[in-house]
Amino acid sequence: MPVGLVPQIQQTAALRYFYEVAQHGSFRAAGEVLHIAPSAVNRQIKLLEEELGTTLFDRARGRNACKLTAVGEALLYRVNRAMRELTIARDELNAFQGLQRGRVALGMNDTIGREFGVGFIAEFRAEHPAVSIEVMSGNSPQLLELLLTDQVDIILALGVAARREIEVVSSSQTHLCVMMRADHPLAQQDSVSLSDAVRETLILPSQGIILRQVVDTMLAAQGLEMTPGIVSNSFELMADMVEAGLGFGVQVRRHPGPDLVRPRLTHVAIREAPPSAGMLACCVRRDRVPTAAMSQCLRLIQDRLQDQIGD
Repeated sequence: MPVGLVPQIQQTAALRYFYEVAQHGSFRAAGEVLHIAPSAVNRQIKLLEEELGTTLFDRARGRNACKLTAVGEALLYRVNRAMRELTIARDELNAFQGLQRGRVALGMNDTIGREFGVGFIAEFRAEHPAVSIEVMSGNSPQLLELLLTDQVDIILALGVAARREIEVVSSSQTHLCVMMRADHPLAQQDSVSLSDAVRETLILPSQGIILRQVVDTMLAAQGLEMTPGIVSNSFELMADMVEAGLGFGVQVRRHPGPDLVRPRLTHVAIREAPPSAGMLACCVRRDRVPTAAMSQCLRLIQDRLQDQIGD
């Protein structure tokens, strides 16, 4: 039992010719698209019409302009649907091939790379072992610049400034914490006040880093005066110095508590920290068309950030 017109057609190659003529309105224009003579297009259409036993085009105006008959309109409807399905199939195959040999460039803050990035990359590579990953680190303004200049595909950053060229694909609230040695008496508390923290030597980010601006604003709101004992533009170096017992640090974390990378450190939430103190954002350039590998990477990042919200 036939299931439709197309499966019975022997001249299947002629369907492409038919489609192009219908789209462009003439045999000549279709020939230019197909890179063959208009007469060859006309001949193929005639063979198709002979097989179907009907006329598909009204040739009253010659080869330079032709109009579909009622039967031609019906066939075009079906061919258009078939062409859309073939386009989807091609895109799916390209996506599959892209995942076989894809590449993704990520930009992350140092602390996010340690706390989130390493585990995420391990999971993504386990799912897509053929996709290569490049990771670049920096502060949030640096990462935004890398994204806007196409040096990275995706950034995971804290305190990203809103810009119309940037799309926030997913985000997760974080916690502003005091970083201290795990053997310090305050390390056992669920939270500490900012006044407790300033009694210690503070190791703070350099001026110009967003987190430093947040800390300075909090200190001013509490009427606390403080001169940093040590200032650095490297969060990794700050962690090293806290681990060495040189003072307290301040960092944004996805979870307060023990540092999974540095067992000698822990992170205790600051009671006065405003909710907006730190938002972890996954961002892409708004006009960027994602590759298959990039899409899969974004999907997994969104899943993991949603897991964080659900915790």
